[in-house]
Amino acid sequence: MCVLRSIGDLWQSHHQMTVVLVDKLLKTQVIECAAVANWIFSKEMVHEFTKLYIWEMLHLTIRYDVQSMNYFRWRVMYVSSLQEDEQTREQIE
Repeated sequence: MCVLRSIGDLWQSHHQMTVVLVDKLLKTQVIECAAVANWIFSKEMVHEFTKLYIWEMLHLTIRYDVQSMNYFRWRVMYVSSLQEDEQTREQIE
């Protein structure tokens, strides 16, 4: 959250850069989705709630989190199917 505060302070007058940096930090997994949500809903950001860039960052964060969950769900299903196939082959032999 310290990184997010620093970005917010540094790019206070350039909201688009804040959104881009938060997006990049999420994609490179430097920060977690929960940290962004906690920062957005912290007391220090209350005065920013009516600004569109805040909700854009929240939307990006939620979308990234959902995509990550879908990817990991797919990976679990894929590994499970491989294990089932292997068990079936062992039973046949």
